Amino acid sequence: VDAGYRGEVGVIVDNIAERITPFNSLKFEHIDGTTTETAKHARYCSRYGDYVEQDEVAYQTYIVRKGDRVAQAIIKPVEQAVFTEVAELGDSDRGAGGFGSSRHYPARWRRK
Repeated sequence: VDAGYRGEVGVIVDNIAERITPFNSLKFEHIDGTTTETAKHARYCSRYGDYVEQDEVAYQTYIVRKGDRVAQAIIKPVEQAVFTEVAELGDSDRGAGGFGSSRHYPARWRRK
């Protein structure tokens, strides 16, 4: 959207990623005038560190009108893993020594 544009802007809200945010007052306004307070699967962290699961859905077009403040938004790419199934795994020494054999574990677990 150009900086000088003054009309309405519709944004498709696609809630496919779980996220953790410290905000507790997000509000989505849809093109039909209805609102939802949070996006589906959004997790909000209180100042005490506990998480509250919200299960309301913002799945329609979100309207940004003149004078609206847009803040506390998280805009980031969503990583999609691609897996390749194989018939069998290749030979390697990984894990041959059992749990912790790679020596990548906390020092407090090591034998003295």
